[in-house]
Amino acid sequence: MKNLLEMKESLCACLKDRTALENPELISEVVLSLMCEVFSGDNVYIPNRKIDSKKQAIIKKFNGNNHHQLALEFGYTARHVYRMLSNEKSKQLQL
Repeated sequence: MKNLLEMKESLCACLKDRTALENPELISEVVLSLMCEVFSGDNVYIPNRKIDSKKQAIIKKFNGNNHHQLALEFGYTARHVYRMLSNEKSKQLQL
């Protein structure tokens, strides 16, 4: 878990690497300040986009019977794939 200073430094480094913004230090400070203002006191989970894209690919390729094949293909256990798909189905039923 990163502290606020580490988060600010990481944001700034990403802004410098990925954008041509004039003042990445100020922007990272503003973004972090807003996050603190909005989410102060909350536990916030920031999902890993790579994992989310893998999950979406698994859901898309699932045919009802290929848990084991998907587990091998994506580097998970069959149980994890089953749980992932089950959780997704529960979310859809709640909508």
